[in-house]
Amino acid sequence: RQLVDTWWSDHSNGRTDQLMLAERRVDVARLTHLARHRFHDHGSLGEQRLHAADHDYAIGDRVKITHNDDHIGVRNGERGTITAIHHRTRSLTVDLDDQPDHPSVDVPADYLNRGDLVWGYAATVHKNQGATCDHSYLLATAAIYRELGYTALSRGRVDNRIWTVTTDIDADLETAHTPDPEQRPDPIVEVRRALQRSAAQQLAIDEAAVSAPAQGVPHTVVARPVDELELS
Repeated sequence: RQLVDTWWSDHSNGRTDQLMLAERRVDVARLTHLARHRFHDHGSLGEQRLHAADHDYAIGDRVKITHNDDHIGVRNGERGTITAIHHRTRSLTVDLDDQPDHPSVDVPADYLNRGDLVWGYAATVHKNQGATCDHSYLLATAAIYRELGYTALSRGRVDNRIWTVTTDIDADLETAHTPDPEQRPDPIVEVRRALQRSAAQQLAIDEAAVSAPAQGVPHTVVARPVDELELS
């Protein structure tokens, strides 16, 4: 939530060329859910909805093009904001970012029904290797590696910031099995170490984790306050 808090604070202060990034799709879905709630709670989304391909589009929504279409005039990776809903034709008007020659495009029903217009609040690093924005916000885990980290942390033209999420032992487990807090790994140290690994090294670690038998007492991954790391 702290990542989204910062993202929303920046947005509210006019820094609107933004993109939240994560390694996993489940994290992207969570970030998107929180971001849309912020938009809705602050009156940035219209009340009317157009439902298509598991999306409930509203005026004000941030969206992303995922498929080239010369007839419409859009390219994969372009982002924009919905400015009009046309219920009769079940289509949308989208104002594209950084497109002075054709800032507005009409996105027809068949494009929407194919699921080619997705939310533009957050995305996986893999899906946005060529994307750029002014302000980038990365949610990282210890599974990140050097190449992925470089890609993610070079998306922002003005700044790139990173948050980590730590794991903790389930509070219901006996304290005798709980590691000493002073011995628990620092999340920032973990991510810095992970960013020094190459993709090949990370693959070897992943394969070893899958093949190795489980050790110790099982624990639950819980949401803890995230640590923000400013990178120069």
